[in-house]
Amino acid sequence: MNNNIINFGKKHRGKSFEWLIFTYPKYAEWIWDNRVYENERCFTPDASALFVELMKRASHLGGKCDRCGCNVTQRVLRWSRHSGHFMDASFICGYEECDWALQDDQEYSEPSMFAPPDFSIIDARKVVKQVKLKYIGRQKINEHEMVKFFHNDSNFSEFTPGFFDFNNPILNLNEIANRIML
Repeated sequence: MNNNIINFGKKHRGKSFEWLIFTYPKYAEWIWDNRVYENERCFTPDASALFVELMKRASHLGGKCDRCGCNVTQRVLRWSRHSGHFMDASFICGYEECDWALQDDQEYSEPSMFAPPDFSIIDARKVVKQVKLKYIGRQKINEHEMVKFFHNDSNFSEFTPGFFDFNNPILNLNEIANRIML
């Protein structure tokens, strides 16, 4: 059984968790907020541990600053001054020389794939699109590329080291799940 495949519902059944986070981030957050990953009818213990790790990673992006190459510590969301609609996101280190002066049309937050709660589904997808542009590039990506993104520890500031090292005989997903839940 493949532990990263959604096995409940109708619309997303058969898709990977990684695909869900990239394509329907608000639904992934709903699963998280409602603790659906703890429901044994929907998630095996290993699938639950994987979903928790993916959400942890998606909520704590790392990588390098768009301007200077230092470690990312902030996400800047920008809106159009004229329409008030969300425009884009940048990922910066927060050092003074890279930082923009906070303006009415900008918001600083922790670097994450997830949009603020008041964002529409469309704007939440735009935030993920900005993540894709920064970390993967302009090319069209498939589920395999999405999985590779999440398996690359350098894309994240918080993660469980060795989580995806399935050649490691010490790895026990149930033990990792218990450590993550603490």
